[in-house]
Amino acid sequence: MKLKGLLIRYLTDLKAAIYLLLLIGFLSSVGTVIEQDRALDFYKSAYPIESSFFNWQLISILGLDQIYKTWWFIGLLGIFGLQLAGCTFLQQFPALNLARRCYFYKTPGQLQKLPAVSTLGTSNNNSLLNRIVERDYTVFQQSNSIYAYKGIVGRFAPIVVHISMLFILLGAITGALAGFTAQELVPKTETFRVQNLIAGNVFTKLPNFSNRVNDFWITYDKTNSVKQFYTDLSVLDESGAELKRETI
Repeated sequence: MKLKGLLIRYLTDLKAAIYLLLLIGFLSSVGTVIEQDRALDFYKSAYPIESSFFNWQLISILGLDQIYKTWWFIGLLGIFGLQLAGCTFLQQFPALNLARRCYFYKTPGQLQKLPAVSTLGTSNNNSLLNRIVERDYTVFQQSNSIYAYKGIVGRFAPIVVHISMLFILLGAITGALAGFTAQELVPKTETFRVQNLIAGNVFTKLPNFSNRVNDFWITYDKTNSVKQFYTDLSVLDESGAELKRETI
């Protein structure tokens, strides 16, 4: 039970999540500085042992040449995802349910515990209720007591942000474990399958459908520099019939 409590406390600790996010951001920036997925000879040339302590051997041992695919980086993403999920389901959803509850305080002792307490000199409750409603409050009434709140929509914002980040993390982990890089040289009007795998991962699976390059063209700007490349592609079934056609 004690271990479970420590785990829950860690998963809902905002400071720990922020520190972990900063660490992931720093490691991601390292991955933009150090070229990724290059041949070993490239790192030997760019980061020789004689130059400094930070050399190709250290890069290779730590996996800095493919940071986004290393077990420790994926593990950090997984832990951060658990923290987001824990914070969402153990803090944000309960806070949302708590905000939606109505608390009708009736005794002076209960009222004095509130952050701000005021006594109104009017006895016209209808006028008071109208002014509260005009300010976009949601009002509940129980006997002679009223309860009003607003801003409940703002409680959804952290939940939406957390769920969005969870989808981003899931995409990053999926890409790291199942993504691949392939290269094919295909003339126009030719049909091909993706076969020439350059780099793959643990769960990489090449698509087994055929493709056809219907057309390819280049657009140029006013200085005759390349503006954009376009390829008209079709996805084919086993009999050669076109399933989908798009221009990329």
